Amino acid sequence: ANTWVEVTHSATPGDEACGAWFYRGTGSGIWFNMGKTMAFHEHGDAVKQFPGGKTATCKTGDEAMSNAAAKAGYDSIQFLGHNDGGTNDKCCTTAGGAGASKPCRIEIVAVKLNGGFACTDNAAGAQLRAGWQGSRACACTEKALDGYVNCKGTPLHAPPPGSGKCAAEMRRQLPANRSHSQLVNAMMSCTDR
Repeated sequence: ANTWVEVTHSATPGDEACGAWFYRGTGSGIWFNMGKTMAFHEHGDAVKQFPGGKTATCKTGDEAMSNAAAKAGYDSIQFLGHNDGGTNDKCCTTAGGAGASKPCRIEIVAVKLNGGFACTDNAAGAQLRAGWQGSRACACTEKALDGYVNCKGTPLHAPPPGSGKCAAEMRRQLPANRSHSQLVNAMMSCTDR
């Protein structure tokens, strides 16, 4: 509870109106305070814990769960075993071997924010912090970095293709004496950002 963690997020206009979906992103330099939080293995587990919550704005099951969790006084929900099909499949297959479905990233839902914005709210990242250990306020620019969350210079640029969801795992798997080209080629094999 009340733990600051580094995160990544990209705007999802038309979705995530109730809640902002982050991945835990060690090294991103963008910090979110988990506040009062609860962890689940999968989305369905959280939907059972926080039923209801559907509104004209919160239409999907995940959005309704997020809304219900916010109404119950929570700030965030964590998913420890969820595999996002299409966003981290390559990472998970690579990390766990052929055909693996092992989740690679912790998914965090900031239940009181809006993931339709890169900055997760209309106040330009007021709920986020930046820099070393979250030492400075986040001045987010909504239209910068191809819709990725940013805090005035952090990160310095949008992640290149292949550097997002599985890059850390790819770096971990390569031998310590890897060449730069081996690392770049491995990361470019990822289909996510």
